Order: sequence, then structure tokens, then C-alpha cells
Amino acid sequence: MKENKVITDIEQLTPERLTRIFKNKGYISQGKVTKIIKKNSQESLSSNLHFLDQNFSTDAQTESNSF
Repeated sequence: MKENKVITDIEQLTPERLTRIFKNKGYISQGKVTKIIKKNSQESLSSNLHFLDQNFSTDAQTESNSF
């Protein structure tokens, strides 16, 4: 399933949705994102930047240096 909707609020980004995005882009071949950790946020008139860390399940296989 392809994600077509733009994320307009950080609360829309769930571990399940991030897993689908990463799998669709080829960054993760198996496993899943288990947790999203919001590190820092910056807001301006035209954009919001959110810096995130994520935890993966133990069976996750990611492309090295992708994150």
C-alpha cells in the first residue's frame, strides 16, 4: 500500500505508518518501527521541522547508512 497523503501533523506519523513508508522506499526489508522518539522541533512561518529517532524490531533489516 502506497502512502499518498501528506503528513500535516507530527501526530499522524505512527510507527506503523513509518514502517510502511520505509518499506515502500526500500529502506527496510523486514521487521518494523516499534517506537518514534521526538528529539527536537523547530517551527517557522512556512514549515515545521521535527527531528526524530526510531527504534526497530529485533528482526528488522535496514539498508546500512540509510538513517
